[in-house]
Amino acid sequence: MNKSFVLSTCLVFCFYANMDACDCLPIPTFCESIVDADNGQLWEQLSVHHIKVLSAQPNSLTIKVKKSFAGENLEGLQRTILDGNGANCILFASINLAVGEEYIIASTGGSDTILLSECGLSFLKVVNGEVIGAIAPG
Repeated sequence: MNKSFVLSTCLVFCFYANMDACDCLPIPTFCESIVDADNGQLWEQLSVHHIKVLSAQPNSLTIKVKKSFAGENLEGLQRTILDGNGANCILFASINLAVGEEYIIASTGGSDTILLSECGLSFLKVVNGEVIGAIAPG
């Protein structure tokens, strides 16, 4: 009886723990992550920017938008990228993006804070003007 109770409790805990975690299919490339597979168009809620990370704070990064390619035009503005929490499918940006580095990002939001998805590849590093990373299939 005791063994059954412990096993049941563990199973219930595992079930609820999985419900709190982000549940999405990982998408391996930037281009596949930002477009609708059915029509090839950029997801309506996304904006694509070239950014530089200026500083890190607890749970966020301050960035400057160098160029806006699609979506909301934030060119020249400073914004905050908020960290996700592991359960909301938002990227923990301060672990993945480094202060002083430049990136191409696909973000949501825009007024003062923006978010990056962890369900696909939402950023690519820029080194000496060259984009590095899994840009597109093949």
